Amino acid sequence: MVLGSITISREWIFAVASIMTTLSSGGLVLGFGPVYTALVEEKQWHELCPSNSTDVCPQQEVQLQNVYTTGFLCVILGQAAFGACLDIIGPRYTTLVASLFSITGNIFMSLGSTKNDTAGLIVAGYALIAFGGMGFLFASLQLAELFTTPPIFCGILVAAYYTSGYIYVLLEIPIARSTFYQCYALIVLACAIICYVVFPVHHVSVSSELKTIKTPGIKWIQPEINLSRFKGLWKGVKVQLRRRDFWVVVCMGSYLTLISIFVGGAIPNIVKRLEPNDVSLQKLYTNYLFPLISNSSFLFAPLAGYIIENYGFRVSATITVIEFSLLCGAIMLPWIQAQILSYVLISMGVGSLTSIQYAYVMECFPSKLYGLLSATITLLAFIICLLSYALTPLAQNVFHGNNNYVMLILLGPALCAFYIVKFFREPSELDEKDLFHTHDAHIDQEIGHTSVYFIVNEPTTTIATSV
Repeated sequence: MVLGSITISREWIFAVASIMTTLSSGGLVLGFGPVYTALVEEKQWHELCPSNSTDVCPQQEVQLQNVYTTGFLCVILGQAAFGACLDIIGPRYTTLVASLFSITGNIFMSLGSTKNDTAGLIVAGYALIAFGGMGFLFASLQLAELFTTPPIFCGILVAAYYTSGYIYVLLEIPIARSTFYQCYALIVLACAIICYVVFPVHHVSVSSELKTIKTPGIKWIQPEINLSRFKGLWKGVKVQLRRRDFWVVVCMGSYLTLISIFVGGAIPNIVKRLEPNDVSLQKLYTNYLFPLISNSSFLFAPLAGYIIENYGFRVSATITVIEFSLLCGAIMLPWIQAQILSYVLISMGVGSLTSIQYAYVMECFPSKLYGLLSATITLLAFIICLLSYALTPLAQNVFHGNNNYVMLILLGPALCAFYIVKFFREPSELDEKDLFHTHDAHIDQEIGHTSVYFIVNEPTTTIATSV
């Protein structure tokens, strides 16, 4: 160790990133089933129900589902915010900023209760955990560039993100919610410290032949905040906003995500309506089968990538629309056993949609604009998915808790998505101007090519890598 710096192999730094992503990413909030059950058992928001009510009433159900809806929306918002943050301050300090949100969220989750008029802390806490967690994921994704096959290592980190959804199953052990989230705040703090020591200060952009990395360790290094680069990048983004396929990606991705948000929040209520008298079966489907199966998207994402590679984006998008359409139908089946099919379809659909969104922006738009275009798409998706706040009251108050009517409403536009799939483009169909537009030279001038990112060590040499 020299002046606090440490030398670490790229395999070890990636392993650390994978573990930190599993423990801290926004994927934690996808494991909503056990959280829902814990809140119901604590009778959170039950004061909204009639005094003689012993079960969850529609008014209470709306508040419970809003916890998940807000959390999922902040997963989307976090992608936009930390995509930009990563470009400005780099991986090391992005995780520090992210940890502040996540730790605060865990503390809020430990304190919030309707019994002392702090129910808002539950919603805010779940949202902050989701939002801050995306900073850990995005900082880790940068490290995939250390290897010759970044997509494979990106896939591993996405798998770690979905694995996070299994962690809240631990709420099933005999532990108070307040104690669980206080302990988890300490876990996130430990993750932040480890990332500070291990993660590089600046963007990763190195030769795959280099095997070891020298990072600052405990030494403080001033981040190079470069806002001027966005001037050129935004000019390039405005050119891409004129493309029809950009809006196809936004519309299809946002709408299918809206379906995913509503279904994820409604599952506990659907299970309870199908088996109102069997509490043990409710817990099995809500607290175990739901998070364990629906968060297995990492098993299906590689298959989606294979389909994209061999059959193209139009075929993959068509399959994705089919998966979400079948999901809308499976949710309406009147048998509890059919919910397992719904959980599998959620996993398949989300895995396929995620693969398309990442791959399409990467392959069909200028590479220099990847971060800002991704942030723009997710921000637009966030705005569209705000409609989810209207769907739960519609199901609970207008349709008296019958989610099937909402699923029928959602199914109609999902079927219409088959029409816009044809507007996806394949990489072979793109003109040179689509990938290398007239603003490239200006972007290069704005970004520059002199920033030192971090030091990479070989056994006998030290190489300063720059972009």
